Amino acid sequence: LVDKIIQSCITENINKDEFDDSDDEIAVPSSIDDLLGMLPDNEDFISRINTCFFALRETLGAAWTLRLAERFDLLATRRGWPVRLTFQGMRIQEEPEDSRWQADTGRAMEALMKRFVSSSWLKRHGWERFSV
Repeated sequence: LVDKIIQSCITENINKDEFDDSDDEIAVPSSIDDLLGMLPDNEDFISRINTCFFALRETLGAAWTLRLAERFDLLATRRGWPVRLTFQGMRIQEEPEDSRWQADTGRAMEALMKRFVSSSWLKRHGWERFSV
């Protein structure tokens, strides 16, 4: 939520003194369906993954990036995720019915990337934690 507010302030050139969130309420999910409704849509999710993956690809080069993609795809196949990772980034293979796969996919991607780079590197390159 904070990242979205900051991004909104940057894109709309709003002074932080002008931003008044006194009437805003934080949504708290009351059920699993409500929680799933709070997950980003598929395109947003893929974009968030790819932003950091592309920076990692530029840092590591082709060989290690392809190795990481190979490991991710093995996990994706075993777990039935609707996405695959290629040198060009994450792609949706089949349109999923819901977003339940996103949190697990994000955690797996983070674990794979941490084999090559630190948490601070990931943060500097736009990684957002995917936790449910």
